[in-house]
Amino acid sequence: LMSVLLLTPHLLSQEMVTITQLTSAPEPEGFPSWSPDGKIIVYMFVDMKDGKPITGSRKISAEGGEPEQFTDYPTEHPQWSPDGRFIVFDADTGRSIRLIAAKGGSPTTFLPDSIRIHNGGLPCWSPSGTHIAFQDSAGSLWVYSLKSGIAARVFQQEGFAALPGSWSRDGSSVLMA
Repeated sequence: LMSVLLLTPHLLSQEMVTITQLTSAPEPEGFPSWSPDGKIIVYMFVDMKDGKPITGSRKISAEGGEPEQFTDYPTEHPQWSPDGRFIVFDADTGRSIRLIAAKGGSPTTFLPDSIRIHNGGLPCWSPSGTHIAFQDSAGSLWVYSLKSGIAARVFQQEGFAALPGSWSRDGSSVLMA
């Protein structure tokens, strides 16, 4: 049993963190992501029905309450756009990256078929919301421009998997592991 939990550290004190349980569903839940305004969390769930996995994602208020169904398909590693209008995520069990309006609807595949994703691309938004960094199946780091629709490989090194973590505040650099 895993629930979406909210940890509130007291950074300037010696106190332990406060944990608030936001969900209590019996199925596994994971990949939580905050909305930019901090009011909503989107997360993925996996359930079993008649021996078959049922997956999807839900949204819940950061203050708790009743979760609402967001998608009926997995949204791994979801990341909200800086303006809160879109969510980019690993789809198809990590074989593609898609974009969906934060209010819901049908997801959009935006990368060309020539760019292969395997085991997740870990997409992350630039601070301006105009670019998305991600990893391809070969471990190369790419940046996709939403304005131009062009994806460019920006880093590749044999034997190294460039896992994008986040962008610098000015959007000029991508932190990778």
